Amino acid sequence: MDIQSFSATYWYIWLLVVLVILILILLNGGGILLYRKNRQKFIKEANQVNDNNIPMRAPSTISTINMNNKPNYRKMSILSAVTRNSSVTNSKVYPELNTRKSRRMINSLPNITTINKVLRTSQVKPLSPVSDDMNEKADEMDLSLEEFQRQALAEHNFMRAMYNKPALKLTESLNIYAQYWAEQCARTNIIKQSRPEWRLQCNGQSLGENIISIKSLQPFDGSYFTSLLMAKGNQSKEVDCILNEVSTEVGFGRAQTQPNDDTQQVQWIGVAHYYPYRQLTAVQS
Repeated sequence: MDIQSFSATYWYIWLLVVLVILILILLNGGGILLYRKNRQKFIKEANQVNDNNIPMRAPSTISTINMNNKPNYRKMSILSAVTRNSSVTNSKVYPELNTRKSRRMINSLPNITTINKVLRTSQVKPLSPVSDDMNEKADEMDLSLEEFQRQALAEHNFMRAMYNKPALKLTESLNIYAQYWAEQCARTNIIKQSRPEWRLQCNGQSLGENIISIKSLQPFDGSYFTSLLMAKGNQSKEVDCILNEVSTEVGFGRAQTQPNDDTQQVQWIGVAHYYPYRQLTAVQS
């Protein structure tokens, strides 16, 4: 069947196609006319509105920014404590922080090549006494390094008091040593003890060392860190370090590993250094 015979036989199909095209053209034209009409109406109404008809209109004020109070970067060190903003002082570890200023230590030591460089560039700052609420459960996601160190010190001294051992003192230099080694382990993703000759650098005497890790996305607090060490048992080196009767000073560090691939899990590493240290034969129960 050719086109002419098809058209003669099924002429109503062609008529239907033409009608559909005409309807679409009319609808499109009507839509355009309606849009233009509404747009002209909107523009006309907008031109009639003045400033008095605008609700909640207030004069704008320009605040002057004081650029004279610039931070003195020369006086800052990698371990300098900073003042926490009043809007973020809500802490489950220190409820009183909502009404007073507190210091927060940074959680990392960037660009460290040698431990001697860290000691040269750091400023030793005295730490305030440990509060009684240190043993409370911390908000782990907001737990700073300084809070972790304070919690670990409180828990260490609590354990030592149970065995009639003198309390330890938190020392900034030992914090540097512990934090440095925690970051070394996190950087290499290898959890191991530091070399004994490296630990002899502290005043020429050996340091006791505890190191432990957990597979977790959230950091552990100081109380849990100490309990993991005590769980090793009375005859373990970890408990020897905690209850060592000659030790008078301690420092803590904490770091997170960065897995190289999907097969490795994120770990949090805790390190404690004790000074001085003498190997004990057994722990009295």
